[in-house]
Amino acid sequence: MYSPCLHLSVEELESRLVPSGTPVPTSVFSLPAITGVLHISLQQDAVVISQDDGTIVANVAWPARGTVQLVGADGGDTFALNFAPVAAHYRALPMVQLVGGQGQNSIVVNGRSANDRAWLQDAGGAYRAGKFTLQMANIQNIQLIGAGPCDRVRFIDSSGDDVFTAAPWSGAQMLYGDGDSSSVQGFAVVTAISHNGGSDTAVMTTTAGIDRIHFTPKQSGLRAPRYRIRADEPRYLVKGFFHVEWIGNPAGGIHFLAASGSAAQDVLTVHDGQGTLSNPGQYELDFSGFQVMAFVMPHGANAQTAASLSTDAPGNDTFVANGEVGDFLQDRNDYQVQLTGFQQVQLNDTSGGTNLLSRTQVAYELSASGFTFDAAYHPFAGLPIRNEFAKIRALSLALDPALGQITDPLTLAIALRDFVNHRYWLGAGPINPWSGEDPYSRFLAALVYRTQPILCQGVQIVFADVLKAFHIPARYVSLYAPDGNNHATTEAWIGGHWIAMDATFDVSFVSLSGRYLSYAQLRTTRYIVEHNGTQSQPRIPFEFYTVPLSEFLTTITYPPMAS
Repeated sequence: MYSPCLHLSVEELESRLVPSGTPVPTSVFSLPAITGVLHISLQQDAVVISQDDGTIVANVAWPARGTVQLVGADGGDTFALNFAPVAAHYRALPMVQLVGGQGQNSIVVNGRSANDRAWLQDAGGAYRAGKFTLQMANIQNIQLIGAGPCDRVRFIDSSGDDVFTAAPWSGAQMLYGDGDSSSVQGFAVVTAISHNGGSDTAVMTTTAGIDRIHFTPKQSGLRAPRYRIRADEPRYLVKGFFHVEWIGNPAGGIHFLAASGSAAQDVLTVHDGQGTLSNPGQYELDFSGFQVMAFVMPHGANAQTAASLSTDAPGNDTFVANGEVGDFLQDRNDYQVQLTGFQQVQLNDTSGGTNLLSRTQVAYELSASGFTFDAAYHPFAGLPIRNEFAKIRALSLALDPALGQITDPLTLAIALRDFVNHRYWLGAGPINPWSGEDPYSRFLAALVYRTQPILCQGVQIVFADVLKAFHIPARYVSLYAPDGNNHATTEAWIGGHWIAMDATFDVSFVSLSGRYLSYAQLRTTRYIVEHNGTQSQPRIPFEFYTVPLSEFLTTITYPPMAS
């Protein structure tokens, strides 16, 4: 989607704000030493300076050309600066230089409602607000408050050990090695550069939306691609930092991490969904709170790369090794890890349960503890269970014994919906998955071995199989939107009528009076999306789906059931 701030690169931004030389000031004004905050208002005709109580201290008229320099008093000052509206036809105004006196100086700059641009370094920086240009020097604590829809800022490190932090609710801050700081709030695009030496650290938290984080040893960034970039859904980019830490927002959302290494001595460790990717002396990435993580090692002549995945959380986990790729799927898909190009992979699962390992022409050294090879997994060996659906039911109860304690059909159908939702592996697969396979074989492939990624049609088929295994009649439902988008889902026959049950998103639908509805009834009945206290696997919450359900209800068909 178009964003008004993407047309200007940070390099162009810096070139506009940072002059090639130091301008010679035309007008120099020494600011008075006062108690409290000194307020500076850049207005159309003058620079107005006042005290906390509104008393005007000075009114500095703009010179015909050149630069206005405001020099602070010694002893440490606190400034508050704002930009007044300027008529559109008005000429460009001279640059303002604000130079702090001796001591600790602080400033709060309040931006405009338009798109402003800023550049910050240790004890100084620049701010561009329409026709105004502000330079700051010898100010140890700088705070910028953006008010525009797409304000941009760039931080530059010092020669010391600096720490950059950024989070949607608190903005961004650079704490320099000498104790000075610069911070911003309300800025939509934030860039931090580390190139002046020191051992610099960047710690960032994602938004509560759908975020995709990329990382390379040279740079890392966040962008929420489904949203227009704005201050409450910012975009971060850091370059050159030795230590980078990304934290998935604990308030919610879907967080993807894609990281690549240096193809040298890279080591990845992941324990219960959090861990570190590093190369000693080169870079270090720490991460936590991500639902989907992908790590890629580029091929190199001297590459010695290793990955270690471990978990002690209870559940039934799966690792699928195919060629140079390995996919770890946590029991309920709370998180997934994909490995590509590693030379060594070590697995250690002490969670108990049924942890399965599938191998197909593996191109790396693989060692595993706590896993059973799928080819050796025969849960019904020697047992007289011949019916395919009886096998599905028995194995479902082995994976989730709580299902056997439910006697109410509706409660059981909801639990089975949640069971399927958290076991399947979301991903592009064949249009007609498991063609010619029996129900038990496709149940194994989708929910036990999880070697076959599937989309909604595959979920539709396997969920109907599971319902039938628990003696709940089911039928396929196909929904079509006017633009050609379609969605495959399921209805269950409970209490004498059909009820919409969507295992892809782990939802059903109820009327305002609490009655469960079919998809056809959704056309004419006001309804509520019902999660039944469950939470879908993190990659696909129903509320974030790109096509509204109302459009999918344009055409409803009931295709024949798979054999």
